[in-house]
Amino acid sequence: MNMIAMPTGSTRFACVVGAPVRHSLSPVLFNSAFAAAGLDCVYLAMEVGPESLAHAIMGLRALGAIGISVTMPHKEKIVPLLDEVTPMARLLKSVNVVRTVDGNLIGDTTDGTALVMALRDSHGVRLEGAKVAMLGTGSAARSVAVAICGSGIASVELIGRSDSGYVEMANLLSGFAPLGVKVSRGDLGSIGRCDVVINATSVGMSGTASEGELPFPIELMGSGQFLYDLVYSPLETPLVKAASSAGVRCANGVSMLTQIAALAFTDWTGETAPVESMRAAVEAALAERGRPGLVE
Repeated sequence: MNMIAMPTGSTRFACVVGAPVRHSLSPVLFNSAFAAAGLDCVYLAMEVGPESLAHAIMGLRALGAIGISVTMPHKEKIVPLLDEVTPMARLLKSVNVVRTVDGNLIGDTTDGTALVMALRDSHGVRLEGAKVAMLGTGSAARSVAVAICGSGIASVELIGRSDSGYVEMANLLSGFAPLGVKVSRGDLGSIGRCDVVINATSVGMSGTASEGELPFPIELMGSGQFLYDLVYSPLETPLVKAASSAGVRCANGVSMLTQIAALAFTDWTGETAPVESMRAAVEAALAERGRPGLVE
């Protein structure tokens, strides 16, 4: 990998804004990509509290940032500060990436698209005609649900802890009924009836109260199913470890995290993202440092 030794007078920059961001793996992903592609660019993590978001976006616009990654707690609050958002971002009222076009800031939400691409490209899982069960109803889960419903699945069973979360998700997905997608409220018993199971909760994530726990008994799954866990720290999450031991095909959230960054990299630079270099860099960082990790 050819590392750019020092920023120059021509160096362009991108960044992530959120609070907190000290734990963010985005600098690892993007700076490894810029180096692998030989681009004179740098990526920074910028701690921005809610009270400073509007001023920060004005500053980044004035400074000519080529792109902005958006993480919690700003995904919804940034929307009115942008010049334009994509139809997907408008539907979800949430933005996780911003690109600059002729001085205008355009927001998009790519979590769900990234998962669909990761399933297909990294794990050989195609969703056409599949029955899906998904645990969780948070912001990442909503983006994932919309994307998978648009990818040709037959049905999705939503497994969440709150009535309000399910109602909100079901309303969001109601427009897919004409496409033949069946949306229903599932329970843990639904897991055994599905082809693909997606854990979009933080259960099992390092550094949380549920560290070491499973979101459901792995005995509910069989060898003919595929499990995707959005959690990526530890690299072998409790759910992935249990699934592997039970002979269930599975993956953690690193491929989705990498794909989110790869989509942004291409959007910002016009270059093909060096996905394998990015994945290797983030896995090495996780293995070396260890930190909480959930695509959110």
